[in-house]
Amino acid sequence: MNSPSTEWITVRDTENNIMYDGWVKAFSDNSKEAELLLESVSVYKNDTGEHLYDVDAQYLSLNRDKISIEVRSNS
Repeated sequence: MNSPSTEWITVRDTENNIMYDGWVKAFSDNSKEAELLLESVSVYKNDTGEHLYDVDAQYLSLNRDKISIEVRSNS
């Protein structure tokens, strides 16, 4: 996620069946938990893709063993 072309990500929280789609504003590499600040976030149910809500920004602190992060480049 340190690449300048990395901007848009999808975070899949498998434990809570939630998917977060948004722009990376900030992140922490050094913490035990995955800490992310996303902007322009859309939140969905992971299994059905049902749209739940949108927010301007969302801070996430999640167990690294229970999530996956999909990265899309801007190029």
